[in-house]
Amino acid sequence: MKIIFDSKDRSVLSFEKGEEFINALNAFAKERDASFTFSMIGGASSADIAFFDMNTKEYVTKTFLPGFSKNIEIITVTGNVAWCEGNSMVHAHGIFSNEEYQTFAGHIMKLNLSITAETVISWLPEKIEREFDSETCLKLLKGK
Repeated sequence: MKIIFDSKDRSVLSFEKGEEFINALNAFAKERDASFTFSMIGGASSADIAFFDMNTKEYVTKTFLPGFSKNIEIITVTGNVAWCEGNSMVHAHGIFSNEEYQTFAGHIMKLNLSITAETVISWLPEKIEREFDSETCLKLLKGK
């Protein structure tokens, strides 16, 4: 990961080929000890995408792999980083396409980069927290 631009309000990062985006973003959040929102574009070699099934209260995950192009186009990824029980937690959703211009989208569980991930971060003025919600069995943003 390279820092392209850095200020108190915004940062621009460039993640590199071979990095796993969610883990790398979590590491950056821990390093800065802060919460933020982000958006990203780039390319991936594989994507584990999920949706949350309200009946089973579990994520259903599917792995997408590229075809002949060896690249999945990352159309857009958006999300936030909050904290739960002292640990940073990336919550990201994305839209992707393949070489046949088919799109797929969902909650990102894992995203291995094939080219780059150009990421814009908007820093929040304070840490935001998540807490377990017994109705959904998810860790949701905690109110004040």
